[in-house]
Amino acid sequence: MSLADGQQTTGEALITQVMVEIEGRSVLTKFIILPKAKGNRTLLGTDFLSSAGLVLDVKNTCWYFWDNPTHKYPFGEELDTPSIVEKMSSNTCQLREGEGESLTSVCVCAQKEKLNLLLESFQNVFEPGGEATHILEHHINTGNSPPISVPPYRMSPVKKEILRKEIEDLLEKDIISPCCTDSKAKQPVSPVYRLPEVE
Repeated sequence: MSLADGQQTTGEALITQVMVEIEGRSVLTKFIILPKAKGNRTLLGTDFLSSAGLVLDVKNTCWYFWDNPTHKYPFGEELDTPSIVEKMSSNTCQLREGEGESLTSVCVCAQKEKLNLLLESFQNVFEPGGEATHILEHHINTGNSPPISVPPYRMSPVKKEILRKEIEDLLEKDIISPCCTDSKAKQPVSPVYRLPEVE
């Protein structure tokens, strides 16, 4: 991965999404945590500025929301924040990117947060893996058309036709002969051909 200072590095990274409140607005923000990094502070980049709709006015040392440029907020002093003592754990039991798009409420972010809390509270049920369920059955709706079931081709139709013609030619020339046939069988028996004996 490429860090903010441009350095390339490899290592373990944890990803989570957190609601960040800024001046009364909530923004669902993706955080990338580097557990082995020492002395790092939280860094919000241009992706956060874009999703939150923030505009920086560096010349006048202030910022504002793009939809309300008349209400400006001054840049603040650096805060002395306490270090996080409790260990953060990776939680894979959350909505993935793109999930929850069909939520119709005005506050989709709040609904997504509620769904994430539900998934976290029943994490043992929603975690990947585990035994197969017999409660649900997978079904693909094909409308008015019946499902199509075709066995896979082991050979392309063109190659299959060439092989059929070659076998017929070898049979006609008595180079090969069928090993066995079963005309009474419900399923056709695949013909097995014996190679001619070499003297």
